[in-house]
Amino acid sequence: MWMFLFSLVTAEAMPNTEFSQLTTTLDNASFSSDQLRILQSLPNNTSLTMVQGIGILEEFSFANDQIKALRIIAPYIHEREQQYMLIETFTFSSDKSTATSILAQIPPSKQIQKEAHEAALKKEARKKRQKEELLEEIREEEREKELEKERLEKERLAELEKERLLKEEVKREHLAELEKERLEKEKLKREKQKKDQLRRKKLSIEEQSRELEAAQLRLAEKEELLDAKQALFEAKSKALEEREQQLQAKEQALKKQELELQSKSLQLKEWELTLEEWELKLKKRRSYPTPEPTEEGRYYRSYRASQRHK
Repeated sequence: MWMFLFSLVTAEAMPNTEFSQLTTTLDNASFSSDQLRILQSLPNNTSLTMVQGIGILEEFSFANDQIKALRIIAPYIHEREQQYMLIETFTFSSDKSTATSILAQIPPSKQIQKEAHEAALKKEARKKRQKEELLEEIREEEREKELEKERLEKERLAELEKERLLKEEVKREHLAELEKERLEKEKLKREKQKKDQLRRKKLSIEEQSRELEAAQLRLAEKEELLDAKQALFEAKSKALEEREQQLQAKEQALKKQELELQSKSLQLKEWELTLEEWELKLKKRRSYPTPEPTEEGRYYRSYRASQRHK
């Protein structure tokens, strides 16, 4: 309950103008001792938010001075729900622990708590009265809205009925126009049919004969065209037959040349075989030992004959 009451007194904290004057005074001070003396001179009923407390600590350059300043302003800080924001102002963990201990050991001053409690009660009562007045106004507005809604609903139903009657009348007129158009179309159709019949009856025999002659002429032209196409087809067929005969003759000539080449190839192989046999025989003859020539032998006579040929 106390936490709730403290959260309601944010508006009772030091006004922004006074807080700006305080930070300006701290900023103009030459030494940290002067800044601490300024904080010590604050009135006992001073009330600071957590954000304002952080702003005061940021006016100091060193952590030791910030700790001293926190000891002075701790009783004036009545918003303790977000004290982690103030603790995070310090850089080192030891300073953070010291700041946590200070906030735990030094609660908000009793005068601030009392003023905050009284302000919260007044604010709560004022809110309650405003809420009751607002509820009464809302009920009155709701009653007026209900009456207005009923009136609008009646007007809407009347408009719908009027619109329905108008639509029915428009629909009847539209159906009458459609029926009139249908009758006119049927009348025009019958007149056209009569005119067509009269036109067909008025066609003379001469016109019919001219049409017949034109048809016969077109038929004769088609027959001539068919004859020309037939002649062209026969010419193409004859040319294809001649071309086929030429191709067959060429094919036979190629086959004949192929047979001749095959026969020549066989002869060449026979000659190669004969040559190989002669080479084998010559190798065998050269491998035999040559006998010494004797005067009595036939070999000697042949040897001498060969010597004469040299």
